[in-house]
Amino acid sequence: MASYMNKLKKKIIIFKNDRLGDFIWSIESIKFLILSNQDKQIIIFLSNFNESAEFFLKFKNVIVKKIKYRASLLEKIYIFFFLLTKDIQDVYILAPKSYFFFLPLLFFFKKINFYGYCLKNINQKNRPNSFFRFFLKKYIVNDRSQENIRPHTSDLQKELVGFNSSFKDMDKNLKPLNNFYYKKYILFHFKKNIFDELSWDLDILKKIFSKILSYNFPVFLIKDLEENAYDSIFAKEFSILNSDSFLNKESLLNKVYYVPNISGNKFFNIISNAKLVIAPHGTPTSLSFYYKVKTIDLFYFKSKNLKTDFYKIKNAFHEFKPKNKDYLFTTINKNYDKTINKINYLIKKLI
Repeated sequence: MASYMNKLKKKIIIFKNDRLGDFIWSIESIKFLILSNQDKQIIIFLSNFNESAEFFLKFKNVIVKKIKYRASLLEKIYIFFFLLTKDIQDVYILAPKSYFFFLPLLFFFKKINFYGYCLKNINQKNRPNSFFRFFLKKYIVNDRSQENIRPHTSDLQKELVGFNSSFKDMDKNLKPLNNFYYKKYILFHFKKNIFDELSWDLDILKKIFSKILSYNFPVFLIKDLEENAYDSIFAKEFSILNSDSFLNKESLLNKVYYVPNISGNKFFNIISNAKLVIAPHGTPTSLSFYYKVKTIDLFYFKSKNLKTDFYKIKNAFHEFKPKNKDYLFTTINKNYDKTINKINYLIKKLI
């Protein structure tokens, strides 16, 4: 492998040190760059938040480097000298961090082509401003100030990299456990902060599960890795299914199974093998879309004034809403009976 890499003199850099959910929406654009530049080294910078997705990038011309979500001073110095001393052809800024947009100016005379995913109206500012955009060979703008429907973030990134539609069916052999046994279950992702915001409790969660279980599929319950009181509550209230048993051929009952501490490849597998994913908008819904798993995205937008925040909510919705008949959105609010009815209606459409 080292000798093969040594033969590839030219290099392409991709900065993608953001969150896992954001990374998922960039996969097709990144894979296009990898597969259409097999005569070059592709060096991808991931973060401490999305490094678990490194297995998506197992190509012989790819090197993965890891930096923090917010690059430290030493990491920024390392990046500067890396670009200064290596034969870099192109740099793709897919994580719109301010520091990366200084690099085209710093390396203006080195003739590196910089491509940027830019943001407009993020906290009332543009990233980067028009001066720094001048130094980009090509850029696209995610304009969050628009009042009309704007493109999906993945479509914008495809436009930036010159995505060719012939690559739309690129091999997705990304399930590290192809012999994963359980197939017919509904996955529910619990997010404590949203339940707290809505003042929902365990009884309301059980009502949601009761409706889901009426479709005669077991429910796999997962939550974020951060420890909280629900770890012990779920362990007491529901049957525990250890992720180590995913390959064991045992039958499941029509009830709720709590799967604790799910992470790494097992997290990807429990998403990719589900019959249906029901989750607040985030990493699980991004992954389920990528794996073509039927999805109900529970879209929650905290707002004190719906009238003034309407376009902000609408824009956030369309930025991440893919056009797919098996990926359905519903908004959720404190009226849990209404929310449960909407979830039930969407389950009927998908199952």
